[in-house]
Amino acid sequence: MFNLSRNKASLKVVTIIFIVIVSVSYSVANYIGNSKDDSQVVINKPSLIETSLNAEIINPRLEEKSLPQDNYFSPKTIIPTVIIRGNSFIVTGRLEDPGTGVGWSDEPIEIFWSTFSWAAYEADQEGLKNDYLIGEDRTDSNGDFSVTCRDIDYSKDFGVVTVYTVFPGDPFLGPIEDNRQAISESVDCYASIYMGMSTNTTLVREQEDFFAIAGLLYYDSDPLPVVPESNGEDISFEWLGSTYTDTIVSLITNTTFNVPLATPLTQHALEGSFNVSLLGLSYVVGDIRNEALIGTPAADWANETVNITVFSGAGITFSIDDPATSGPGADPVILRNETSVTISGLIEDSFGNPYVSDVDLEIYVDQGTTQTATTLQATTIAAGGTGLFNSTFVVSGTYLPVGDNTIWVDVATGQGISAVTEYKILTVVGNSTVLNSEVNNTDVFTEAFMVMPGESIEVTGTMRDNYDNRVIEGMSITAQWDVTGPVYNSNTSATGTFTILMAVPLSFTAIVSQWAINIEALATTYFDSSNTSYTLDIFTTVNFAATINSSNVIEDAGYSSIGGNPLYNNSTFTLQATLTDQFDRPITDRTVNITFESLGITTITLSSIGDFSYLFFGDETLLTNTDYTVTITFKENIDFSFRVNFQVHPTPTNTDTSVSTSSLPGGTNLGPILIGILIAMVSGIIIVSSVYAFGRFRKSKKRPGMAVGVDQYDLNTILKLIDESENAKDFKRASTLCYRAFESICMSNFGIINAPSLSPRELARIIASTNRVPVRDVTMLVMRFEEARFSDHKITKNSYTQARQALHNIQLAIEKGPAPQEQR
Repeated sequence: MFNLSRNKASLKVVTIIFIVIVSVSYSVANYIGNSKDDSQVVINKPSLIETSLNAEIINPRLEEKSLPQDNYFSPKTIIPTVIIRGNSFIVTGRLEDPGTGVGWSDEPIEIFWSTFSWAAYEADQEGLKNDYLIGEDRTDSNGDFSVTCRDIDYSKDFGVVTVYTVFPGDPFLGPIEDNRQAISESVDCYASIYMGMSTNTTLVREQEDFFAIAGLLYYDSDPLPVVPESNGEDISFEWLGSTYTDTIVSLITNTTFNVPLATPLTQHALEGSFNVSLLGLSYVVGDIRNEALIGTPAADWANETVNITVFSGAGITFSIDDPATSGPGADPVILRNETSVTISGLIEDSFGNPYVSDVDLEIYVDQGTTQTATTLQATTIAAGGTGLFNSTFVVSGTYLPVGDNTIWVDVATGQGISAVTEYKILTVVGNSTVLNSEVNNTDVFTEAFMVMPGESIEVTGTMRDNYDNRVIEGMSITAQWDVTGPVYNSNTSATGTFTILMAVPLSFTAIVSQWAINIEALATTYFDSSNTSYTLDIFTTVNFAATINSSNVIEDAGYSSIGGNPLYNNSTFTLQATLTDQFDRPITDRTVNITFESLGITTITLSSIGDFSYLFFGDETLLTNTDYTVTITFKENIDFSFRVNFQVHPTPTNTDTSVSTSSLPGGTNLGPILIGILIAMVSGIIIVSSVYAFGRFRKSKKRPGMAVGVDQYDLNTILKLIDESENAKDFKRASTLCYRAFESICMSNFGIINAPSLSPRELARIIASTNRVPVRDVTMLVMRFEEARFSDHKITKNSYTQARQALHNIQLAIEKGPAPQEQR
């Protein structure tokens, strides 16, 4: 009978002999291998490779442009050449190399009104621009420019005015002083004069008087809008069919008018007019705003009209005492919820007498004359016996838009009094604010944003009324790097949004880590200017730190093994890299391309800590060569490369007993040694197999727990089994083992001891609830397992690859650990 204990002892002896034989064989093979020329590279230290933009980048414009020879503005045009001051005109032209005719793209063009010199530009560039810059833009790809210009404050010269077109120079062409240029051309600019006229009241009882103040002013001129040459000239007035004249004294007229008895109780026009040609001023026209009317009779007159309502019965008249107006015909200007308004007035009965008793009054402000509770701004009381009243209040209400709004006083209901009231204008203005400002769809106020010189960015935002958050349409927006960079322009759309494309100047240096962008919204008729700024992280250098299977990689080095394991043409390995700048800041949320020579390009987005992980699956049908270059490309001229040398994966072949008579160093014949080793190995295998088979044969019955199942292997063992199955092209088993590895992970990392007994979908739901691994990867792994386990069709390598990649992503997520929780 077979003695099991003796069999075990024999098995131990055979096993020891076999181990000794194998050890000797390995030592000999290793000795022979080390005696040969070994091309493998041993990796000991991490690699930080710097690629400096300052050292590598070539300015494409340097290849196109040469230093100036003479005038490099091609023929320039101003349209129109005759304008009314304050209106827009366009300067067009081309900036080109006079020697080659090549247009210079993306160069700044600045237009100055009436005043410019290089000395003033150098001494106080910002001050000169604030006072005289009327337009700026950049040349397009052909060197052409078209700049819309406007003298927005109208306080400068009129007549024959010089317009300067300025190219401030390009430092990449050499010294600025050698290549900057300014040329000039003149335009005929006419100043427009209008008549300002206001009355003490717009509501007059028949048989009573009112007075009007009138004067001549330059259109929107500042700071002296009056026309001093008008003193001594007469203004004509038309009132109720009669003509009146009054002489301008101290720049104004003050004329009294009467409402005769039986004047129709309705609205009547008081018209004032003046012929500006009487002033004898060149380049001055009346209140026209269209250049086409210059030279016509309409251009000679400045006219104004005020409507007067004639009434009988009870009436309310009032004046706006504060804020004061800027002159005749102007209206008070207020900010909602800020400006105090003071009014005073009088209420009279039907006979023109004050009421004996007090009268409760209500004050309203609205776009029209709608009297509702929502438009009520204040209440006051007219004193009995005098009828006088006054009130001070702050106008508020989101219902009020910017622009002209009406203010009026009325009698409160329930007093049995009905009175006619007059209406006056309050001009409401607003404070603008920039909201939702982003760079390339990134909120730069909460997130860091990194850019390199030469790159383009998109700056967006929304202009809104700071009071009621309404959007502001048609507002001019400028954006500028720091305070000296080129200025970019845009206008807000109907939804208040703006978009500005900006280039990061190539002049930004590697020693400054941040640069500011300043955004300014220019004032409009009803909105003041506003500005905001934020900083962007500027970097010029990219550092790469790369690893393969956690072994460091040196740029331009070659690798035929990783961590002592040969690279076969069906090997799987993980490429990881971290990218930082010259200040050791991680370069985040940018894309890199991974190029595996002749096998295509993969694009990956860097994480929030500036790294990526890429799992490579070998394929002996594709990797037909032995040497390949792997390149990580951040952008043109900034990359990191190394070489991998694949060996052809060995395939089982029939044993060939013929052995060459190679010799070991020192003359020892290798043939007999190899034959002896081979015979010993075969004999050992036969012995062990026989003992093992005999022992198996003697077992009467398989008992539970005696066999070791896959689910009892540790994770590393299962991963090795996956590799073996992959090498054998048994993708069905390899896919199944990927899920078994997932079960092992669940047991060891999540404490789910019964993971093998749960259905795949039950286990997936449990893991998904932990929020520690990507749900999409768990779902993919379960789908590929169910396909491999329960379907009858052949499992492709692509299906297995999806399972292996999902498993890899799960492992990587667990290694990184859960995201930190926000402090509450």
